[in-house]
Amino acid sequence: MIRDQFNIVWYVVCWNEMRILPFMVKYWGQVARKVIVFDDHSTDGTREYLSAFEWIEVRDFPIDTHGQLRDDINVEIKSNCWKEQKDKGVDFVIISDVDEVVWAKNTENLSKEFEFFKDSHFSVIYPTCFEFGSEWFPQYASGLLHEQVTRCKCNHFYDKPMIINPNVVDDLKYVPGCHWLDYIKTNECAWRSSSLYLFHFRYLSLNYVLERKHSIQARVSKYNKDHNYGYQYFKDDSFVKGLYDDMMGPGSQDVSELLA
Repeated sequence: MIRDQFNIVWYVVCWNEMRILPFMVKYWGQVARKVIVFDDHSTDGTREYLSAFEWIEVRDFPIDTHGQLRDDINVEIKSNCWKEQKDKGVDFVIISDVDEVVWAKNTENLSKEFEFFKDSHFSVIYPTCFEFGSEWFPQYASGLLHEQVTRCKCNHFYDKPMIINPNVVDDLKYVPGCHWLDYIKTNECAWRSSSLYLFHFRYLSLNYVLERKHSIQARVSKYNKDHNYGYQYFKDDSFVKGLYDDMMGPGSQDVSELLA
């Protein structure tokens, strides 16, 4: 497994993700030696589930959000968490939301990609994003989620700077939403990879997307509203259905084509 070849630490920001967590833990376990989850007052069993894994550490947010969605605190976490891994023998840090994983055509290709990045001393790697969708929420089973939810579509908007070499980056800061960097301080180059993928399991049935939207909408803080962060959670359900239909419609492909 990749975790035996490289020392990778994976940081995740989380709130009430119990429905999808069992699928995601399977990916984390193949890639990372340690996973650190910043949990924001989950109430659905998320913390209890994650605490059962000795290689997963669950932490509270560094600032109490009082259960509200605060993009400034998310930025603070993602911009600084990786720094504790500097000069500690860690090859890479991955920073993501729960529904995002790093993958390649297979584990052999994933190993080659990480070996290339390690030898080349790149500062930050942007994997190519593919969003995944399905008509029905998947049933938990053996294997990885992309073997069950196979409809995907490339979306470069989510080509996030989510893989960091902590040994060559001095400092960085994400913009709200954490899709891009506000700045980065390093003497090394960033890299956009077309053969390393960000699998974004966003559209796991229309009902799942709408339920998630409604639950997050109720958490959006005054801070976010004042700065127009998280505006997408206040769009009409018809807008969300349009995104879902677009994902499942023309231009999407079966993941087997991508991984062939």
